[in-house]
Amino acid sequence: MFTACATLLLALTSPPALANDTAMGGSGAGVYPVESTKVRLVRELVIFQEVADSFVVTADLHFRNETAKPVTLQLGFPARTKVEGDGDPEVHDLAIQIDGEPVTAHKVALTLDESVDLPWEEIWLFEASFPPETEVQILHTYTLTTGGDSMGGQLTQYIFQTGKGWAGSIDKARFLFRFERPPIGLEMFYDGQRLPPIGSDPAPGLPTQSYVAGPTPSYELVFEDIDPTGDLWLYWDGQPWYTMVGAAVGQDRLYDCLYPLKGWYGGLRGPGWAGSPLPDKELLGCFEPDWLRNLIFAARAYPFSKAQWQSAFEGLFPPSALPYEDAWLNEKERMAVEALKGL
Repeated sequence: MFTACATLLLALTSPPALANDTAMGGSGAGVYPVESTKVRLVRELVIFQEVADSFVVTADLHFRNETAKPVTLQLGFPARTKVEGDGDPEVHDLAIQIDGEPVTAHKVALTLDESVDLPWEEIWLFEASFPPETEVQILHTYTLTTGGDSMGGQLTQYIFQTGKGWAGSIDKARFLFRFERPPIGLEMFYDGQRLPPIGSDPAPGLPTQSYVAGPTPSYELVFEDIDPTGDLWLYWDGQPWYTMVGAAVGQDRLYDCLYPLKGWYGGLRGPGWAGSPLPDKELLGCFEPDWLRNLIFAARAYPFSKAQWQSAFEGLFPPSALPYEDAWLNEKERMAVEALKGL
């Protein structure tokens, strides 16, 4: 299902599972995806709000029955993907509404024939009715824990290809990720292929991408008139940390300095985060105060005029579609900037 370009992502532990709904045939543990030639997925908006090590997700999907007769379908929403090793179900506290009315879903473990290639082990099932020539909203809300790798990188997945099972193409599919802190080394993969850098012109069939660095850092991608051919994987906060720290302190001090820096950077989140915004002696033993201060500004897309700082942080954070503003800094970042000025 995935190409060789996705090998790194497949090696990550416990990737979260979230997805477009798909029509399901069969019953019990023997359900399987089927195509619907009568109902079309018209558009979708999926918003991911980062909270600590999780995302709170709202998935707003709009369907239309293209026929003159009512249609009732059994729908499936993946609950757990096939992963190696241990792991809890990644999607938690799922709530479903159809046109504003709550719907009960039940979860089943799948026992599929070996010839059926599905990336799921468990799925939530529910029923939806689609009146003739009418649009129906299906709204999902849930919490999911992000996956990770041995280098501290984080990953989240969206099973997008199930959207191909509906009649026609999707007019518009919009995905919006809102982070608590600016992500470092943000990369999106679609159908096993890394998307072009944010800000570049998209190739045919690929989404437009944009990023704004503050005050709530937000990454958005939008597909138009799309028949999904694969899934989405978002990866951030991994290898680029090692590149940045190694260049600043040298490889011999990399691990001594990496983890204090990541802890301090995480501590610059907004209210509710326990970390201190003020650098301690261990951190100041690794990095100059000016370097730490300018890291805060680099994360918020500050346009450095000095080549020293342009080089130090080049390519680590996504380019912002809007220019830097002082108002983007949160209270903890301002406290840290002021403390570092006096050192």
